[in-house]
Amino acid sequence: MSKRALLVGIDRYAHEPLQGCVQDMYAVQDFLIGEGGFADYQCLTLPNEYAHKGAIMQGLDWLVENAEPSEHLLFYFSGHGSQIVTLDADEEIDGRDEVLCAHGFDESDRTAIRDKELARALERLPEGARVLCILDVCHAGGMARGEHRASKAFPLSDHARRLNARGAALGIQLRGFGGGGHARRLVLLAGCEERGSSYEIRLRDKRGGAFTDALLRELRRPGGLTKDLRAVIDAVRAYLDAAGLNQVPSCHLPDELHGAGILGGVWR
Repeated sequence: MSKRALLVGIDRYAHEPLQGCVQDMYAVQDFLIGEGGFADYQCLTLPNEYAHKGAIMQGLDWLVENAEPSEHLLFYFSGHGSQIVTLDADEEIDGRDEVLCAHGFDESDRTAIRDKELARALERLPEGARVLCILDVCHAGGMARGEHRASKAFPLSDHARRLNARGAALGIQLRGFGGGGHARRLVLLAGCEERGSSYEIRLRDKRGGAFTDALLRELRRPGGLTKDLRAVIDAVRAYLDAAGLNQVPSCHLPDELHGAGILGGVWR
């Protein structure tokens, strides 16, 4: 049984750099290989400059290539999210697509991974195969203020801001999947709800994503990997609320996985 993970963490953006995304990426890798019990995991890590769009798309190809239903597949992204003008005006009533910001993001298709591109990359999964997608990003369209927090929303240019009046989190509505069969192949854990924010906070002697830190804490608990994922996210939500963060994580599960955990459910 193959176990593959594509892990992306980007701090070095030309505008509005972050500080904890690479730390997040390696924390997830350490969990998979160590505490998660997946010593034989094939982890492809793309930090900072290595996480240009071409490398990420090639990594997605590697992730789903020749996948089988029994495989453990994970895509993790920690970095900025934003919105850019849609290419499908007839489909998007708000005139924009949600995007992941690759390294060098400049609001162009050379550096933005649209929700539909992510969907197309994953739609090649065979029937029965699933990928766990964890996104510690947000698309709120502005920066949150706070001495100890930084939002993972990439501020739009004045031109883009006029075209895109509102912000939304990638994948919560699964627009690129059209709600059909492809959506059943994706299990999504997102750091925030639609129009929400994901924050960086100080973690001991370093910075990191509040959502990633809380999620790993919960999965490390006894039985965490087999616990109902919705209950996991509820616990993460409570942890973030107790920390005083206005951040509401969310979970998308296909109907047949309601009540399932990562092991024995998402990954069989």
